[in-house]
Amino acid sequence: MKNLLLCILSSTLLIGCSDMTFGYESAEEYLATVDQKYKIFYQSSNGEAVKTNRVTGNIRMISNSYESGQGVITFSLPVTEVYSGMFSNCTKLTSVTLPYGAKKISDNAFSGCTYLTDVNLPDQISVLGYNAFRGCMRLIEITLPRSIKQIDAMAFQECISLTAIYCKAETPPTGGDRMFLGNSADRYIYVPRASVELYKEAQYWRDYAERIVGYDF
Repeated sequence: MKNLLLCILSSTLLIGCSDMTFGYESAEEYLATVDQKYKIFYQSSNGEAVKTNRVTGNIRMISNSYESGQGVITFSLPVTEVYSGMFSNCTKLTSVTLPYGAKKISDNAFSGCTYLTDVNLPDQISVLGYNAFRGCMRLIEITLPRSIKQIDAMAFQECISLTAIYCKAETPPTGGDRMFLGNSADRYIYVPRASVELYKEAQYWRDYAERIVGYDF
């Protein structure tokens, strides 16, 4: 399928072939980006592939490999969400990069990942489910993209090392009860400067009003 697409993109029979890559430098770069939609990249504390819980729906996990300090989980379909409990209590997981196009982190997806320190979210993420990162004790900071619209109850509860939450959304996402309860005593929530008062007045966000400050993203 990839070879066929490459041939189509490269064909001199197409008018304006360079435009068919939609701003990418080459057809190869375009294909690499598409390919990444099928993969979750990660690192583990012991240099081995982590064990994940079963995914649901039509999507299947094709492979889970770890080479040269990099873990890769490949799926049968583009990853649009991290399914409920997929990495729950995976204590060997230290970092994770979600694919372009992922929109949701479901309930308990990373709860209890006590060694998780680095989370890279794509610009399309809009929902963080119930207990999504609860108990990630070594998570120090996280950046939530402009697309974020909903943070459910206890999403970051008991993240005791979490000191910086960068939330780029101009409109405060729908909050959830105790979503930041039990974070570091030095924790600050950084939001767009023009939106500070909106956040301080929004339901659930107002619980952390004294820790919400403006930031230039």
